[in-house]
Amino acid sequence: LDLSRIQASFSPFPRGNLRIAINLFEEYRPDSGVRIRRITPTLRWSIRPGWLFEASYTRAIEDLVVLNEKRDTIFARLQVFF
Repeated sequence: LDLSRIQASFSPFPRGNLRIAINLFEEYRPDSGVRIRRITPTLRWSIRPGWLFEASYTRAIEDLVVLNEKRDTIFARLQVFF
C-alpha cells in the first residue's frame, strides 16, 4: 500500500545538462506490519556530447514492530557513447 510518493527535479542550466532530483517514497505492508521509507537524491550530468555521469544515494528505512533496519546504497555510473 503506497502511502506517499514525491518526486522533484531541478535543472539549473539550459538544455538540462545538469539535473538534480529527489525521490521520496513510503509504503506500508499490512500483512507483515512493515513500513518502508526511501529517500533518494540523484545527480545527472551531461558532461559533453556522448558522456553522461549519474550518481545517487538511497537511504531505506524499514520499521517493524520489533526491529528498525536502515540500508544505505551509493550508485555511480559514467556512460560513454560512440
